[in-house]
Amino acid sequence: MKISELLCSPRPGPNANDPPLPQCSPPITAAVGPQRCCKATAKKPPKHPAVRCSAVVPDSQRKRPYRMSVTQQLNRRALQNYESKVFNLTLDTNALRQQVQHLLECRDLYLTRLFLTRQQLEGDALGVAENLVNGFSKKGPSLTASQRSRVFSHAEGGGVHQLVLERGTHIFSHRRWTTTYAQVLSFVEEEDDGVAPDAAETRRLCADSNGCVVETVGIFTGRIKREMIAAFYPHALSDEALVSRLIGYRITCPVRLVFYFDDQRRITHQLAQVDVVASMKPLEQERPQDFAVLMGD
Repeated sequence: MKISELLCSPRPGPNANDPPLPQCSPPITAAVGPQRCCKATAKKPPKHPAVRCSAVVPDSQRKRPYRMSVTQQLNRRALQNYESKVFNLTLDTNALRQQVQHLLECRDLYLTRLFLTRQQLEGDALGVAENLVNGFSKKGPSLTASQRSRVFSHAEGGGVHQLVLERGTHIFSHRRWTTTYAQVLSFVEEEDDGVAPDAAETRRLCADSNGCVVETVGIFTGRIKREMIAAFYPHALSDEALVSRLIGYRITCPVRLVFYFDDQRRITHQLAQVDVVASMKPLEQERPQDFAVLMGD
């Protein structure tokens, strides 16, 4: 039999001899009502979606649970302005404190430098004055010609050396000098005003520089020589008998020396005060006639 005939032939009916086919049970159906969503599974879209942490929302766009009133907004702005002013004032105050601290440190440094400079100037000036007053003692003048040129601001020393030495010769013999005290009277500074006459005169004597004034007071003891009579009492040289009696007479007199130094430690002016008349008081008491002739009475 051909395949085409087999396909086109009708389906044969059941045969009596064939076994009965099993019958399928009818499908079971159940009545189901309308489907309802569970509350747990049903999710409504959020009213305010969450914002990611990385996102930054400006303050003007941030939604608040309530709306601030106009007064609250004004108070908020006033508080912000106040905090800004306080912050700026704090910065200014800290800056001013730093400036004040810096100025105080500069002042301390300046005062320390001024103190050290004064100490050095005082030590050098007192040392020079001590060397000069040694000319009153047996040690003789301790300054050589080159040293005097460095110490004195001009070639002619004068002053103390003119008192101690007369043309390079001592006017007293058996000399002895005792220093009572030596001190710095004043310092000349740039800040000193020239209105006060004393300050202006002191500055002029110090060659208009930052110098100092040194005072030395002592007691001089020595014996009279002819040079002393020629220097202080030249009219008595005509009386040789008087001169011979006065030579070798011992006198004691206080001496006050004032030295003006410039900023280079050089003497610009010097002053020697000796009360010769007071030193001759013992001669007046012991030899009144010789004293009268010596004084020109």
